[in-house]
Amino acid sequence: MMRKLGSGSIGLLAMFVLCAVIAVGSAIAAEQTSPMTVIHGDLPPDIAPKNAYRAALYTLLLEATRPEFGDYRLRSYFEAEAALRKALLLNAGVQLNIHFASPGTPVAAADVIQIPVDIQRGLLGYRVCLTTTQNSAPWAAVRDLKTLESVRIGQVDSWPDFDIYKFNRLTLLGTPSFDGLFAMLSANRFDCLPLGVDEVSTLYREKKVKYANLRIEETLLIYYEFPTYIYVSAKRPDIAKRLTRGFEIIQKNGQFDRLYEQYIAQDLAALNLPARRIICLKSPYTALAGQCSQQPALPAIYHP
Repeated sequence: MMRKLGSGSIGLLAMFVLCAVIAVGSAIAAEQTSPMTVIHGDLPPDIAPKNAYRAALYTLLLEATRPEFGDYRLRSYFEAEAALRKALLLNAGVQLNIHFASPGTPVAAADVIQIPVDIQRGLLGYRVCLTTTQNSAPWAAVRDLKTLESVRIGQVDSWPDFDIYKFNRLTLLGTPSFDGLFAMLSANRFDCLPLGVDEVSTLYREKKVKYANLRIEETLLIYYEFPTYIYVSAKRPDIAKRLTRGFEIIQKNGQFDRLYEQYIAQDLAALNLPARRIICLKSPYTALAGQCSQQPALPAIYHP
């Protein structure tokens, strides 16, 4: 049986509701007046050097908009590589409110706002094979998609890249662990770990300390459409607005170009892309019409 509330109880309940409303209002006001807190999902560059470019980009975007949007706090929150976990955190928008990803990933499918600028300038779709000094794959004979089938490719099985290689019917070995790929490659479990031309040199230098037999293959360049965007939690449209404005500023004043070239120009030149044979793959994550209809050109930002 439900008991009726007396006038005193009703008064206490009303006071509790009023306090709760005031507390929520105060929290919102504090968020609006305090420095914007932007939380990304990367390990710091001193732990993972491959993240240095993105860390610099986030800072550049926020600094460019400081006069218009005010001060900010930028920090990282990293639990694990699992993309599904990052997607769940972005949905909540508390521990994590921005992260980079490509179409076809759990992050891109989360409750997020996409900032429609490819932060990797298309280069993540240009892939070079990391292989080993003992590897005996017939690299010289690989000239097209058909002959690429003779090369065993290793990839994280939850990444959209895995689906792209599978879609193109290549010989494929999947694993749930990115770090595990390097151990498997070093043991010659497969022939090629395809990495973006803007990341392969950094990862090679980092992983060769532990796996001394790694080397960068020198003849092939695999290409497929693979844009990379910043995704912002839908709970934080204020951050999305600021980052969008930031891109407008740094694209107009040339800082975006200069930053990217600062981090990748030297490594790109060392890869000698013009001397490589380009093999185009089709991606099921972008419109298929027109893909691989002509020989892909070298990336526009490439400066030999």
